[in-house]
Amino acid sequence: MLLLWPSLVGGGYPLARDLVFTPRPPFTLDTLGLGAEPPRAVPLDAIVWLGSWLVGGAVLARVALLTALLLAGWGAHRVLPSAPLASRLLLGGLAVWNPFTVERLALGQWALLLGYAALWWLLPAVVAALVRRDAPALGRVALWTALASVTPTGGVAAVLVVLVTVLVRGRDRCGAALVALALVIQLPWILPGLLGASAQRADPDGIAAFAARAESGAGVFVSLLGLGGIWDGSSVPASREGAVTVVTAVLLVGGFVALAARSRSRRELAVWREVLVLGAIGLAMAGGTSVPVLGDGLAAMMDLPGVALLRDAQKWVLLLAPLAFTATAMLLSPLARQVRLGVWPAVWVLSAMCLPFLLIPDGAHHVSSTLRPVRYPPDFADIRRTLDGGHDGAVLVLPWRSYRVFTWGNATSVYDPASRWFDREIVRDDTLRVGDLTVSGESRRARAVSSVARSGVLDPDAVKELRSAGIGWALVYVDDPASDDLELAGLRPVAGGRDVLLYSLGEADAVDGPGAAAVGVVVAGDGIVVLLLMASLGAVLTGRRRVIAPPMTPRTCYSDDVFKGE
Repeated sequence: MLLLWPSLVGGGYPLARDLVFTPRPPFTLDTLGLGAEPPRAVPLDAIVWLGSWLVGGAVLARVALLTALLLAGWGAHRVLPSAPLASRLLLGGLAVWNPFTVERLALGQWALLLGYAALWWLLPAVVAALVRRDAPALGRVALWTALASVTPTGGVAAVLVVLVTVLVRGRDRCGAALVALALVIQLPWILPGLLGASAQRADPDGIAAFAARAESGAGVFVSLLGLGGIWDGSSVPASREGAVTVVTAVLLVGGFVALAARSRSRRELAVWREVLVLGAIGLAMAGGTSVPVLGDGLAAMMDLPGVALLRDAQKWVLLLAPLAFTATAMLLSPLARQVRLGVWPAVWVLSAMCLPFLLIPDGAHHVSSTLRPVRYPPDFADIRRTLDGGHDGAVLVLPWRSYRVFTWGNATSVYDPASRWFDREIVRDDTLRVGDLTVSGESRRARAVSSVARSGVLDPDAVKELRSAGIGWALVYVDDPASDDLELAGLRPVAGGRDVLLYSLGEADAVDGPGAAAVGVVVAGDGIVVLLLMASLGAVLTGRRRVIAPPMTPRTCYSDDVFKGE
């Protein structure tokens, strides 16, 4: 409630950084991942489209934000069912209020937080499926994998969770079925990534631009151990730039050591094997691009499809979070068990609840500028009606930039909302500027018209060139300081008003898009996943038990009550 307070008490739509909601987003080729840009928001865009038509974008935004954080806290709280209440409250609080969630929320990446939250439920679901071997257990794995996979990043993390758990404790027919299940659920973004129209090669400079960064003088890996280290310096709370970063890392490392020390036998430590392996993988993926040799090697592989997913390295600490927070809660469990009587339990519980706030005391203040909702000018609705009844052609957005600051919005830069408003292909500058580095985009359409768009001169020759590239409209943000430099050569606006104007460039030439075969393959893949999830939901709701493979022997199951709640 404290983190999301600005979005809960104000009307309008969140519009800052990567957090962009509109009343009714359109369903286009970009929604399927077959547009001009890589499918980085697939199947998320389709889910947002459906949810906005059901409840409206304003309601959906608040439900999505609340769901991500509540699921994370609730899932973490269930991991240690027999631990003292104070330890479970501490674990749930850390899962919600920590450097990773605060920094990603400040950046507006709510979908990544939804994937992070689903991992707290997916890991015990996989363990339970390997023990029970029935249809409802497999169905839960499928549903939690699907929730984590609303973005490709979450999908990769979910596959790693399933694969590592299976390799550690279930390398048999049921384990193979779980891995295959997790991979099939990734079809909505894998197929468009292979068949889409975007350029396959990502800019190698993106590896250095989006590498994890040190938040204090202690270095990158100390920041990563404390679940921080995001590449965007403006998303880092001021409290993380001092000694708190080191204190957080020391606390989490202390939890790791205590976890190993409290395990009285190898068998007891084996309970945590998959969590330990996942944490090591997450730390290695998060810090790998900060190591010169590894970073250069990865940059040389940017020709390969999907490698660009690894360039925002710090996000992979979401695989380290379950180990870090669970170990920290277990570190304090012996103290909690010593104060079961009298007034001390209440004091201990309150202290456990306050610890996350002490680690990031300015967390709520830092994310408030991102979460504060705004109201769109009526120009957007007017332009949408004009485009719906107008001629064909893509929309060129000017001035030529991808992130902008609106006078009617927050004082925070935001991803251009045009693609969430209009049922047309939006051609915008997809170049990203991170500090002193410029990372080229991957849209072939944007590259083709970048010279004309960057000049801002739409004379007859430029208009002819744009029309031949399939662009029939120009959208101009009037409040952009660079709009005064545009030369529109006698063009007259056909819609909009004080804040946004739409210009018609005339009938545009048809351009090649994804073929019918590509669209059919992607739709078929989406259909397979939908049917699979419907069957999984039915199995979970009916509770029908069907043994997939012989039950595991007791020695391979958890010897502790960890994850018993599943």
